[in-house]
Amino acid sequence: MTPAVGTPDDEETAKVERPSLVVHAVLRDVKRGAVYEATAARIRIGRSAECELSIPAAPGDGVSRVHCELGIDAFGSVVLLDAGSTNGTRLNGRPLTGATRVAAQQAVTLGDSGPTLLIEQLRIVAKR
Repeated sequence: MTPAVGTPDDEETAKVERPSLVVHAVLRDVKRGAVYEATAARIRIGRSAECELSIPAAPGDGVSRVHCELGIDAFGSVVLLDAGSTNGTRLNGRPLTGATRVAAQQAVTLGDSGPTLLIEQLRIVAKR
C-alpha cells in the first residue's frame, strides 16, 4: 500500500529530528533564601553533588542523597516524584504518594524537617 499524497511514509517519518523536552526549574529555599536553577530531562534534588539541584543539608534535616526529582510525564506535564527517600517529600504540606503534577508557586518540603523549596519558575523547553 502506498502512502497518500502529501503523507510521509514510515521511513521518512523516522528521519525527522524531534526536539528533546527538558524541564527548566528555579527553586528558592524559603528559610535560607538560596536560589537553585537547573535545566535537564530529569532534575534530581537532594544533598548529593550528583543531583542537578544539590541542596546543602544540616544534620537531622532528613534530606536523602537523591531525595526527589522533577520530570515530564507522558502528557507533557511537569511532575514531582519522591526518589525513595527515607523521610518522604511533601508538596504544599501533603505527602507525595506518586508522580504529582506541579506548577510555579507550590512548595516542596524535603523530609519532615528538611528545607522547603518554593518553585519560582517551572517550564518545559525544547532542547535540540
